[in-house]
Amino acid sequence: MPNAEFPHGIYLVSRPMEGKTGGLHFAVIFYGQLPLNLHEDGNCYPVVAELSPPGISVKYFEGGWWTIHHQVAEVDEAAAVARLDQACSSNPDYALLMRNCEQFARWVTTGVWESKQLQTVGVIAAAATICFMAASSDTRTRRAG
Repeated sequence: MPNAEFPHGIYLVSRPMEGKTGGLHFAVIFYGQLPLNLHEDGNCYPVVAELSPPGISVKYFEGGWWTIHHQVAEVDEAAAVARLDQACSSNPDYALLMRNCEQFARWVTTGVWESKQLQTVGVIAAAATICFMAASSDTRTRRAG
């Protein structure tokens, strides 16, 4: 999504991580007539919420390209805003395996704490472990002689 207007809503978005190959940084973009977007000048501006090593940040959207993964249904927007408020009040620390940007963004938008990236890494690690164990066990039969 370029720096342009898009329909009112709450979006689960990602973009490539800066300085890293292959990883994605996830965030939530709130766009439209939401209380969160109301600026002191009386206008509504897009807001991006994300969790990174310094903690949760909620700031006005500065543009750039993001990939949209999911738009929150309009009937679920109040719940998504409430989850963001809850997260901001507890201000969790970032932890790669337990509280990362994707888990935070998916929880705010869907109510489910999960990371598809970590699930993929887990499957690859399990497959590698099985291959290693199979290769290290000697299953050949030896003749006594």
